[in-house]
Amino acid sequence: MSDLFKYDSLQEFFSIYQKAVLNFLNQYDLDISELVPDHLGALTHNSEEFESVTTILLSHSQMIKEIQLNNRRVRVFKLNHPLLGDFTIPKIEIFEPKPESDLAKLRYGIEHISFTVKNFDNFASAVVNILPIAKQGQVGTSKFMKTEIINTVEIEFRSDSLGEEYA
Repeated sequence: MSDLFKYDSLQEFFSIYQKAVLNFLNQYDLDISELVPDHLGALTHNSEEFESVTTILLSHSQMIKEIQLNNRRVRVFKLNHPLLGDFTIPKIEIFEPKPESDLAKLRYGIEHISFTVKNFDNFASAVVNILPIAKQGQVGTSKFMKTEIINTVEIEFRSDSLGEEYA
């Protein structure tokens, strides 16, 4: 899976993935002018792969954040050149599986695309009964909601930009 994180492979993947994301958003008539593309989130299989992916990402990005969250490591990288298409993606987030996870049920590789929302509270109130929301939460002052996975697409909506939020 590590090869997916080479810049050209990421761009190629994103060129296809963004079409599925647009289809998802259009299916629910969401006003995409309210959405600011923030990052792609990816799950690695284990600690070794986490380190391998980190090495690859550091060849074309800078690590801007590293934290422990839910007993696992999370790193955020700002790409030297954003992924381009209908959206511009400036960052990649990678994370290890949670220790208590059933590894057979996880979705490795690119897990989600994330958007910040200009007015998160209003947006969340407007879409909570329209979108298939799987999870909502708050970490510090950072609010988020994630959709269910539909046609390989999971979307995270955030109140702030990953790596720039209150820690």
